[in-house]
Amino acid sequence: MVSVGSKKGIGPVGLLKSTNSYLRSKLNHNLYDSKFCVVSGIGRSGTTILRKSLEIHSEIHSTETENNLVYDLLEALDMSINRRSKSIKTSNDQHLRLFKNLILDTTFPEANSHSKINTLFCDLRIESFKQLLNIFGDNCKIVYIVRNGVEVVASRMTKPQFKHFTFEDNCKIWAQSMNVVKSALDSQHFLLLRHENMLNGEDLTVMYEMLFKHLKVSFQLDCVEFVNENFCHPTKLNSEDKQIKSLVNRKNRWSKFNEKDKETFMDICADAMDYFGYTIPN
Repeated sequence: MVSVGSKKGIGPVGLLKSTNSYLRSKLNHNLYDSKFCVVSGIGRSGTTILRKSLEIHSEIHSTETENNLVYDLLEALDMSINRRSKSIKTSNDQHLRLFKNLILDTTFPEANSHSKINTLFCDLRIESFKQLLNIFGDNCKIVYIVRNGVEVVASRMTKPQFKHFTFEDNCKIWAQSMNVVKSALDSQHFLLLRHENMLNGEDLTVMYEMLFKHLKVSFQLDCVEFVNENFCHPTKLNSEDKQIKSLVNRKNRWSKFNEKDKETFMDICADAMDYFGYTIPN
């Protein structure tokens, strides 16, 4: 029997470090090698109703909430790699593994479904999108939904959860979606959806057929019917959202912007509106 430390070149401390490193490399989250989907989009673009419709699907396991802590972690990962690399004392693979486990521990602490698509919902920017693919690789699908910038900015200005943002802030936030989509559109892992397709039954069905094909799950009509029955934000934040006419009202909100806001919107959002094929009202 060989005693601890008797092997040439390895003392007790060295053996402990070697064992610790080995164990850390093996003790991954239960879902570490599973399939994942990340759903994203600017708030008030249809992200909630999209999330809730996917939660109905029998082959999808959802966190059933927004997970913007994941966005924070992805941004921190990007900063650590690009600005703090000299301070990292582990290999790049180990560093990515650490963040992947941290994301899984915070979003799926008790999940063990390897047969389903494990789905979370968070904001994404160019940097966080790139790190998401670095971490999850071919096991991850990204679904991003966009909506007309006039409607998004106008809607965000009326909702209490966005009251800390100025009109200019909301314009900048929406315009960022163009940069995300441009950087991601060529990726086979990325799918772009459009909010306006949720408002037409035939377009909605086609959109969900495309979505389920992207996720490699079966077509389930219940998901489509949920969107048809909940044409607006399903949390029903106010009485207006319960009325189908509110969808028409949002398209007319440009006329309620003052001249300064219209100028601000055009300065910040014109390129993104053109890129997505939306027209700024006269």
